[in-house]
Amino acid sequence: MSPARRCLPLLGIPLASVAAMGQAPDVVVKLDVRLVYTSVNGGNGEIRWYDRLGRYSTVGLAFRLEPGLRVVITEKLQRVAGASDDEPLDEYYVQNGTSWRVGRQYVPFGRETLYRESLRAIRFDTVFAVGDFPFMVAACDNGPRRTRGALARVQAGPLGLSVAGGDHFAIAPTALTLLRRPEDAPGPGGGYRTLYGVDLAFPRRDWTLYGEAIRFRDGHTASDVDRDAFDVGLRWDHGTEHYAILGWTQDTSGSSGTLRLQGSSPVTRHVWIEPMIRFRNGSFHDLCVALRVKL
Repeated sequence: MSPARRCLPLLGIPLASVAAMGQAPDVVVKLDVRLVYTSVNGGNGEIRWYDRLGRYSTVGLAFRLEPGLRVVITEKLQRVAGASDDEPLDEYYVQNGTSWRVGRQYVPFGRETLYRESLRAIRFDTVFAVGDFPFMVAACDNGPRRTRGALARVQAGPLGLSVAGGDHFAIAPTALTLLRRPEDAPGPGGGYRTLYGVDLAFPRRDWTLYGEAIRFRDGHTASDVDRDAFDVGLRWDHGTEHYAILGWTQDTSGSSGTLRLQGSSPVTRHVWIEPMIRFRNGSFHDLCVALRVKL
């Protein structure tokens, strides 16, 4: 079945509503393409359409509808080699402002660096009456042996708290990529039942000091061992065009800590160069250089 036909049940209601009112939706083309050169210690260089952090190249459309609804559909140019990543679409969802979102989407959890997954979910965003703390909750169901459950996140100033419970979390090639290759994602049947996360961020002018810790518990297989993962870093932003990150990632499952330096700088309008180099045990681990085009 083609990606367009997969989306028909999701898009039918809002598009039918607009048609009934005799109005045509505004359509915006979405393009976020990375041509990536990757070099790994002990291996040969490769060219791909996704990077070492599992960030896909995508093309798609966004429909802005008169009733306030927004529909987004994005398709991957290349799926992760060797992973059980059989979904051709990266995201497809209907959104009502900032209050709710239904469809496949990146769910709210932490800083979305250690843990990041696009799931079929329904999400609600609100603000607590006391303290004006942003609160996000999502429920997801991706079918048998895939991610099912609920996630929640609250932000109180520099502190963020996240929790997830259910089955098969962190099975996607986009999850835990600071600690493993996207190709090493376990896929259906693996993953964790429970995640607990805490993150902090302290911005000061052009600099942000941040940290995040996530507990991954109750794995489904012997390979999904309990682990506590940490990521700390210093980020420099120069306007909206340049950034650089010096980060350190570590977990308790036996893998070594990883030092990384990554950044982004414009080449011309809509085009950026985004390099990343990482070191493990004091030695070169991998290099990733992306030429990114974004509209």
